[in-house]
Amino acid sequence: MSNNASYTVDLMRTLWQHTYRATVFNAADEYAATIRLILGIPLPAEEVPENAPRVDAHLTVLVEDAAITPADIIEFEEQITRILMEKSASPDFQPTHCIFFYPSPAETLLRSAEEE
Repeated sequence: MSNNASYTVDLMRTLWQHTYRATVFNAADEYAATIRLILGIPLPAEEVPENAPRVDAHLTVLVEDAAITPADIIEFEEQITRILMEKSASPDFQPTHCIFFYPSPAETLLRSAEEE
């Protein structure tokens, strides 16, 4: 993947509140990943104790499937973070960061063994 690779994200609503599913495509319009996006919306200040820590809005990104290599992960996350933060921002929700989660390597190996 080149340093100038760009991704597009097709975002879809799900049946759960504040949860979305997306398909990610690379610059050649080829499948790159399927992700689930969960909006981390903090409670209003008046609903938490006075001494509660301050938390920022964020996005949890569950990478359910991906056609990227480990060498592409940083570039993938940088670009996807920018896209998702822009697409999810609203007057009431301004995420400050994304947290990415990937399938366990053990789970991936087990799935590959079952398919053989």
